[in-house]
Amino acid sequence: ASPGGVFETRDDIEGYLFEDGPNTFQPTESTLSLVSQVGLAPDVVCTDRSLARYVYSGGDLYALPSPGGPPDLSGLVNLLSPLGMARVVV
Repeated sequence: ASPGGVFETRDDIEGYLFEDGPNTFQPTESTLSLVSQVGLAPDVVCTDRSLARYVYSGGDLYALPSPGGPPDLSGLVNLLSPLGMARVVV
């Protein structure tokens, strides 16, 4: 293992660029302030929040609920345990 987790960029997923890595965060005012304070602001790459987000697990893509959209949890059913799903809906 290496500090910061495992990252890999692949372009073999049906011709799409795929960024593989666990370290993301919601760019809130407070997190962006912290990133700036520690000198990492030039390294931050923000995406369009209106685009769909997915989790790739077990060879399949699962859609995550969209921010500000209707609460569609169907993409999480195969990713979370029953207890995990209960925590999401409460």
